[in-house]
Amino acid sequence: MKIIYSNYFFFYRISLTCFLLLLCLLSEANDTKSPNNNDVYVIINSSKVKLQNIFSLIEKQTSFSFAYDENDINLSKQIKLPTGPQLLKVILIEIENQTNLDFIVKADVILVNPKSTDERKIEVNIPVRGVVRDTSGAPLSGVTVSLKGSSVAVQTNNEGNFSLDVPENGILIFSFIGYQTQELKVNGRTVLNITMVIERQDLNEVVIIGYQPRRRADLSGAVSVINADDVAKLPVLSIDQALQGKAPGVRITQNTGQPGDGVIVRVRGVGTINDNNPLFIIDGVPTKDGINFLSANDIETIVVLKDASSAALYGARASNGVVLITTKAGRRGKAQFNYSAYGGIQTHGDIPRMLNTEKYVELYNEAVANDNLDISNPTLKRKPIPSGIAMANTNWLDEIFRTAPIQNHQLSVRGGNEKTLYYISGNYFKQDGIIH
Repeated sequence: MKIIYSNYFFFYRISLTCFLLLLCLLSEANDTKSPNNNDVYVIINSSKVKLQNIFSLIEKQTSFSFAYDENDINLSKQIKLPTGPQLLKVILIEIENQTNLDFIVKADVILVNPKSTDERKIEVNIPVRGVVRDTSGAPLSGVTVSLKGSSVAVQTNNEGNFSLDVPENGILIFSFIGYQTQELKVNGRTVLNITMVIERQDLNEVVIIGYQPRRRADLSGAVSVINADDVAKLPVLSIDQALQGKAPGVRITQNTGQPGDGVIVRVRGVGTINDNNPLFIIDGVPTKDGINFLSANDIETIVVLKDASSAALYGARASNGVVLITTKAGRRGKAQFNYSAYGGIQTHGDIPRMLNTEKYVELYNEAVANDNLDISNPTLKRKPIPSGIAMANTNWLDEIFRTAPIQNHQLSVRGGNEKTLYYISGNYFKQDGIIH
């Protein structure tokens, strides 16, 4: 019994020792993958690994997982790492040095964020004052002094003095009507005196800016602006036909109804004995030949100047009004294709209803009988159409008119870059007449 007890006690002691040893090993294994342990190792087999593969490798060998936005991170970037067992924190530092990423460990999750590029320095504002004068040394009042890149601005007083607080490395902009705009770096100075130089403009420069976009309330002359988008939707051959009914005081007439025939444009009636056509300005180029060669889809803006004060810039040629037309031009960016088309059927308006031969003879004889009631002289009496006479039975209006098709196709492409802008368009228009 003693031996048996001794063996049993020995066996029990060995089993307890093995259990404690196994528990320690498991605890050590768990500590190896514990997120709070700084001694986590990861085995690296290749010296160049994609960032995405490194994240997957760490997640497989540890209990950590990564959280990131795929749109902000280049997962295919190659990372150089030493091979063999490496500390996780060393691997993360190497990735930070080779990329613009930051790692933040929260429990068992590693947050991956791009490094912030908005590293703004704290700027210290300093008081800056000074005097603004012209070339003769007289102070200028009302000069605008503004800080470049901000909304900070002041104006000089009657003595030309100004004062404001700006960063020591800021740039001040001095602007005044009739004078050249100037920029001046502060460079830590607190007193700045500046001389404004007169900006000279000759007559040609004034003419060039004469009809830049302005508010309609600021215009004293009679000016009509036509919506080019509405004009492009009209089923017409050219832009001069599309102007009809779009601007008050502008009368558009067509000599005939023949398809493609030109039109006559009159601005406020007939003005001279010889030539009554208005002056057309197309992209700054004057012409008196009309604009029937322009497609309505190629027009950007249309402005009609109708009185003498509006058209005075163009001299005697503008005595019958001016039509300013700006065509579409290229724009920076990728090529943009635009296709528009329409089709339809043309027919005549309301016309008298024609009678057949039988009804015509009946009504004619009825009219003859009514006319002969008060006439006694047989020579003056009208004669009716006798029955049995062979007469044609033709509807001549149907023979003259027909329904005619009309179609228009417009294809354009526009685009460009910093050096070249392009706009290319093609137009196919076909209109058949309603008269045979």
